[in-house]
Amino acid sequence: MFKKKKGADPRKIDTLIGKDTSMTGTLDAKGTIRIDGSFEGKVSSQSDVIIGGNASVKANVKGKNVTLAGKLEGDVDVENKLEILNKGALHGDIKTGLLTVEEGGYFTGLCNMTDNGKKPFNPTQKKYTQQENIDSEENEKENQEAVTSGSSSSSMDNKVESNVPEEKGKGKGKGKGKEIQGKQSGKK
Repeated sequence: MFKKKKGADPRKIDTLIGKDTSMTGTLDAKGTIRIDGSFEGKVSSQSDVIIGGNASVKANVKGKNVTLAGKLEGDVDVENKLEILNKGALHGDIKTGLLTVEEGGYFTGLCNMTDNGKKPFNPTQKKYTQQENIDSEENEKENQEAVTSGSSSSSMDNKVESNVPEEKGKGKGKGKGKEIQGKQSGKK
């Protein structure tokens, strides 16, 4: 009934950057790319991209499926599935159809979930900056404190004033404040 989106197939590799290899530049391939070494630049595949456990990559990565077991610093654009394995770490923004982060995996950045890389699920949602979120939270706290402190003191004052009867011969002048305290504590 439901189709399961396949992740990268580690058995079929067309381009391999070995663990003792360091490269800089643009890597563009039709087939599956696996990086086990160090790479800096741009990686693009019409198929899958696999970043191995010992890899260190500083690049924007684009592929049909991406599996991350090493370290990646850069933005990721994935048509189908991005899989961050238990020792994988991603510092960058994501655009993907499906995101899986195993326990122990790490991701920091923005994530935009899409429908097979075509359109966002909620295209009208406003992107908030971190500062806008902080400002919004501070305003909410200030409003809550104002409501809480304002309503409790004014309702208490009204309640005390309405429950205190005036004594004969004493008007609203001097001594009323002392009389209120005496009545509240039960003293006569």
